[in-house]
Amino acid sequence: MAWVASYLHMEARVRGGLLAADSVMEVAGIMRQAWRGVPSHFNQETGFNSVVTTVLVVGAPPRR
Repeated sequence: MAWVASYLHMEARVRGGLLAADSVMEVAGIMRQAWRGVPSHFNQETGFNSVVTTVLVVGAPPRR
């Protein structure tokens, strides 16, 4: 994300804020899946797990 954000025309402070927010969301998603007792990445067992996995791995909801 930092590499992609470097190509966006915005202040460094905003880029840093976006990177921090993304990092917090990533860790929160991983912690939620760990709390549920299921793998956080590459878990396609249920629809909910598929969405969480896709958000964590790709950063966007799955397209169907």
